[in-house]
Amino acid sequence: MFMEIPEMTYNLIGRSFLNDKMKRSYKRVIEERRMRFIRESE
Repeated sequence: MFMEIPEMTYNLIGRSFLNDKMKRSYKRVIEERRMRFIRESE
């Protein structure tokens, strides 16, 4: 389930009214936090 969250979030971001720069920024933040969570849980 946890690994599906970024994909679902990316879909929502893609459909949002944000400009492309903000979409990239949001995706980068999600990926950074996901990787941090994975490292800390190991």
